[in-house]
Amino acid sequence: MGSVTFDHPDPSILTVLTAPLDDHGRAIADFVVFPGRWEVAEHSFRPPYMHRNAATEINAVVRTPSDEGGYVAGCTFVSPLLTAHGVSTHTYDEVLSLPSEIAEKPRRMPDESLWVMFESALPFQSTAWARETPLVDTDFHKLFEGMRNRFDPTRP
Repeated sequence: MGSVTFDHPDPSILTVLTAPLDDHGRAIADFVVFPGRWEVAEHSFRPPYMHRNAATEINAVVRTPSDEGGYVAGCTFVSPLLTAHGVSTHTYDEVLSLPSEIAEKPRRMPDESLWVMFESALPFQSTAWARETPLVDTDFHKLFEGMRNRFDPTRP
């Protein structure tokens, strides 16, 4: 497994089950598993940058060796269609603060880590229970507070 262009490898290469929707590459459902793996990309920001998808993602952390920037084992979170999402501000800042000689080295995502994702191009509607349960982490948004723009149009 590897990145063929830049940044982190596209999660679609980890898809284990798919139900195609049409001939435009969309799916009724994709089931993706993120096991331990090597991340190897040169001269690039490896974690998934803030991005939007033409699908809704439901992510779940099955197990993790650490809290991974706020994501704990057993948590599930939804990124609705065309909603910006990515790593937490803490993780983003941590990666950008690494000296280049460390950031450029291959990194092993631990075998103790296991995440899964269910994704669909079809619309979702949440239930009243999902919106109102006390299990909802009302502070989840705080993981992304303080994210700042680092875009510099003068840099290649």
